[in-house]
Amino acid sequence: MSTSPVSSLSNTRIKDTTKQQRKRQKDLVTKLKKEGLSGEKLNEALTAAIVDAKREEVKNKCERCWHDKASRCICASVSSLADETTLLLPAKALIVIHYKEWYSAGDDAKLLKMMTPDNADIFVFGMRGEMDRLRKELEIDPQHNLILWPADDALTIDSWQDVLPDSSGWKSSSPSPSPVEPSSKPLLRVVVLDGVYQHARHMFKYLKSHLDPEIFPPFVALKPEDISVYHRAQKKYGDSDRERCEKKGDEGIRICTVEAYALLLKSLGENEEATKAMVKAVVINNEALKGEMSVRPESGKASSSSSGAARRRRQKEGEQKYGTHFRQLNEANYHRVKSPKPGLSSFNVAATIRYELHRGGIKTVTGVNSEPCSLSGSICAERAALSNMREDEIKKMLSVSIVSDSVKPITPGLLCREYMSSRFSRDVLNPDTFDVVLAGSKGDKVDWDSVIVMKLSSLFPCLPVHMTGRTVASLDFDKLRGMICKPCLPEFDEELYEMAKAKAASKLNTTLHPSEQYFRLSFAAGIRFSDGDCAVARQYVGLEYGTSVDPIAALAVKIEEKIEAGVRIKAVTVVDQLGIAVAPFAVGRAFLSELGIDATEGAVVFYHAHREAQGGGMRGEESSGAARKSTFVMKTITLNELVPGLPEFQVADLNK
Repeated sequence: MSTSPVSSLSNTRIKDTTKQQRKRQKDLVTKLKKEGLSGEKLNEALTAAIVDAKREEVKNKCERCWHDKASRCICASVSSLADETTLLLPAKALIVIHYKEWYSAGDDAKLLKMMTPDNADIFVFGMRGEMDRLRKELEIDPQHNLILWPADDALTIDSWQDVLPDSSGWKSSSPSPSPVEPSSKPLLRVVVLDGVYQHARHMFKYLKSHLDPEIFPPFVALKPEDISVYHRAQKKYGDSDRERCEKKGDEGIRICTVEAYALLLKSLGENEEATKAMVKAVVINNEALKGEMSVRPESGKASSSSSGAARRRRQKEGEQKYGTHFRQLNEANYHRVKSPKPGLSSFNVAATIRYELHRGGIKTVTGVNSEPCSLSGSICAERAALSNMREDEIKKMLSVSIVSDSVKPITPGLLCREYMSSRFSRDVLNPDTFDVVLAGSKGDKVDWDSVIVMKLSSLFPCLPVHMTGRTVASLDFDKLRGMICKPCLPEFDEELYEMAKAKAASKLNTTLHPSEQYFRLSFAAGIRFSDGDCAVARQYVGLEYGTSVDPIAALAVKIEEKIEAGVRIKAVTVVDQLGIAVAPFAVGRAFLSELGIDATEGAVVFYHAHREAQGGGMRGEESSGAARKSTFVMKTITLNELVPGLPEFQVADLNK
């Protein structure tokens, strides 16, 4: 009976997974069966679902070497061997890799694709359409195909050559040609089965039963003499393999996929330098697995044992001192170094965000800053990282680690602080517990002596409490109106407050479509100057929200004129149409702070409504079955309180 690539579904595939994975897979099987799928179509659909889930899990892995991008990528080391791996014989490796080995760091077959990209192709066994692609490749020249498989009835290389037609250029193992005189042999396609023995045997049986006899390649077995360099988890693996061969009288020693392919090419006459380079790549892959390449080498050569030991020691010390932040900072720094400089600032910043998944486990995403031709369209690293997340899988946001080109650590900009603080509900991101980890850099490396850890709440205080973590459409405007108290502060500028409120309550519109349905909240800013003058302006809402004009930014010309004339700002208020005063948004805070206004004089006062519960409760919490009533109460704050820890730049100098 023929079987599909993923047959023995409920036995072979599931038995080596965790209980949680097993339950999810069984639930998926039940769901697919209810949809009417059965047999091979059911298996293909299940494999596709497993592969899709695996794609999500390996986002932090390098797409070429399948190791962790931030700390264990071996691409540079393997690339240094590329010149040594120029194949002179016309051979192509058709690597049939089991879907469980796909994106596994321990897999070695991917090295063939890395070193000889034009002479190797990968086919993921179990993935829809891959076996059809393999079949088309084998149909091109069935006479010159073979499959490496150590069966009892397998051919030796000599016996395989004997069955070739006399006209074939592969009839004998002639020495490899020179680069000047390329080989006249036809292209030899070698099917290499990559996976643990049980998976490889299953793949072999599947190909034998599903491929037409005319194109199913003859299978050839090799007789290796040297113990494999491939790193195994078992201790003394090489010795035990040798003892097994001697005890059973078996001449076959188990070797890895790359070694088998290299041995085949060597037997057919390929130059020894190329085959040795392939084995060197396996050694590099082993070192990464053993943690000896936890930091990317600066040169293209494999690290020496002494430098590997030093890196391991530094990594251990870093993990002891910084915990999970150590790996995050390394990941962010890798992307900072790897990414091209943005066009306007030529200054790179990278941020790695760590979060907990609903299904269990921890995940990270990384982003770098990006700049178009206009300053206002720039995207910070933190928001770029957030855009890479799937919100439906987030249970809790844990931390963000930021590394920049600056020698000193710099805090997130105000837009980033505001976005992270207000975008999510407090159940998902609590600013009081969310860590912000900052580090400067020394060239391509993290400056570990500069690392600072702080809480997000310390960077962006005074959020608009009636908006944070909510949608505008969900706001109960009638309820909010009933929660507003009349300000009773002795220093309160009621005239300024009423002017701003009236401006905010004027006709709600967008710049293109005058209609309340586009944005139901309206904000206006009012500023009192030391000469007694007042100025108010309303927020202009663009149809594309990113083009909207902040109410304080709308007063920028007036503010600059007053300051140049020696007039100071006394008070600032930002009010919505309900009369709820909010602290300035990020754009307004940045403009005032970067303008160089000195808040230490006590001249600048901001009015901000915060939520208080009557009767000692907090934010409408229930006590003894009775709901507490919340109200918005006005308080005053200063500019220094609004903008703690500015980035380490003299920003005001940028406009001189």
